[in-house]
Amino acid sequence: LEKQFARSDLYLFEVLQNAVDDGALHVRFEPNQQKGLAVRHDGRRFNALDVLGLSSVGLSTKGDGQKRTIGFMGIGFKAVYKRFARVVIHDQLWRFSFEEPVQKGGIVQPKSAASFGWVLQPRWEDRHALWDNDPASPTAGWCHFQLERPREGLQGVMS
Repeated sequence: LEKQFARSDLYLFEVLQNAVDDGALHVRFEPNQQKGLAVRHDGRRFNALDVLGLSSVGLSTKGDGQKRTIGFMGIGFKAVYKRFARVVIHDQLWRFSFEEPVQKGGIVQPKSAASFGWVLQPRWEDRHALWDNDPASPTAGWCHFQLERPREGLQGVMS
């Protein structure tokens, strides 16, 4: 991660590009004052191959010949892990997360490149873990990305 993503803000471009590649017409970036950043888009919903692609390196659902996309190596989305220690991903069918284990008194410690195995191990989430879990919400059918536990603190997300 350190070599691939030299800057900690590249995740914004990666998440936006994924939304565009999935045909989104609307994308929302919404800071959460207590937790991090919510990103939502109205593009194509997740399927089992997407979950597998987000849980892998070198495997992607892009570049299948159906449409022109930029990403194809299965690593772009992982830029979020340089900035956030927990990511919850959900739509109306799927709810899963990737979370770095908490170290020493609840503080996320800097990691070496060899210790990023957690980015490949999804955990299935209950609905209570979702920030926007109201089925009547205007974005209920959208793809949601909750970027939590910012490594540089909440102030960096808000600015």
